[in-house]
Amino acid sequence: MKVKQSIPRELRYSVKDFNNEFPNDSACLDYVAEERFPGGVTHCPKCGEDRKHHRVGNRTAYACDHCGHHAYPLKGTIFEKSSTSLRTWFYAMYLMGSTRCGISAKQIQRETGVTYKTAWRIFRQVRSLLSDGDVQLEGPTVEIDETYIGGRRKGKRGRPMRGDKVKTPVVAIVQRKGKVIAKAVPDAIGASLLPFVRDHVVPGSVIYTDEYAPYEAIPRLKSTDGEPLNYRHKTINHGDGVYVRGDIHTNSVEGFWMLVKTGIRGVYHSVSTKHLQSYLDEYSFRFNRRHMGNQQFRSILERASRKASQPPSSEFRGTGRALAAAFASLPLQRDEACAAFALGASHLRVCRAAHCMSRRWIFSALARFYSERRDGSGARSLFRRKRTYGRHVLRRGLCVCEASSKEAREGMVAAVSGWISHGGLCSR
Repeated sequence: MKVKQSIPRELRYSVKDFNNEFPNDSACLDYVAEERFPGGVTHCPKCGEDRKHHRVGNRTAYACDHCGHHAYPLKGTIFEKSSTSLRTWFYAMYLMGSTRCGISAKQIQRETGVTYKTAWRIFRQVRSLLSDGDVQLEGPTVEIDETYIGGRRKGKRGRPMRGDKVKTPVVAIVQRKGKVIAKAVPDAIGASLLPFVRDHVVPGSVIYTDEYAPYEAIPRLKSTDGEPLNYRHKTINHGDGVYVRGDIHTNSVEGFWMLVKTGIRGVYHSVSTKHLQSYLDEYSFRFNRRHMGNQQFRSILERASRKASQPPSSEFRGTGRALAAAFASLPLQRDEACAAFALGASHLRVCRAAHCMSRRWIFSALARFYSERRDGSGARSLFRRKRTYGRHVLRRGLCVCEASSKEAREGMVAAVSGWISHGGLCSR
């Protein structure tokens, strides 16, 4: 007797299907190249127009058929400069997409044969792509609930106090029969929960919560322009043992918490506060695509192929060239040049793990300034006096640079140029 398949055919994707589609690294590379260069056509910077590209032997490069310029489909992805087999990356993503409660890096190590360090890096890099960003839940009915994730507090029961170091508060908003968005928050007070509601729930929605006090202000919420959001708030009192009253309940968001807590407890065992948000993104990604079956692997693969990764070294790429250009354009005197040297020296401490071209451009610009000064002893003493302040100023600029991108770096360079040109550093 033939057993009927309960999974629709379009949602099936077994290990056999994976092995047939991606038998080797070449097949994986061709898939990424087709995603990034549809039909093998991409822009050639040397020709200045779109050209057809062809693979170059066994390399990961594709050459322009007109000028021979090489394009690399793995550039800007999580696969860039990785010595791990491309098929191993793909198989790890398949394992992450085919499970319901998650898979540990240790299991990826056992399945793929790589070291635990490599498996953990693959796992972390893939998880970094699973955030859905600022999802706008379209309603009309949503459920909101908060929970706490972390270790046990011995001898204590009930809701953790503010500032608790063991439990991390987490809030989630679930659209009924729709998507979810979850976020780790510093505390479970109204100042942290209510802006999260305003940012992700459309005006006029019906919001279901439990009797937690900060939710009572939901009907009075206003937009940033001062316009009322007209939320309709309905409460179910869990403290009285009531969990469903007609259509008033929070069972959808409670079901999501069950998946998260069961997965963390059974697969990962514990999650630090530092990495908790990435795990929440993973579970939210899986929950939002729960009707896709094993085709979730396709969604992960598309993101890995198209979305550029952001390694720490790329944050400061080009900063050295910009600083060198800013210094070179200024008529620096001896004191100002030494202040610039102090700034550059402190900048190099941050850029030590960054792109080598940044260090090279800073060195070349500052070496030129320093070599033009004949009074070496005076310059060295001035350098010692100005170094601390220069490091303090630049550290503040780099903190902004880490959180932002090109605009922050340009602003930092402009600020440094202004300080040097007006003698701000030398007067300290």
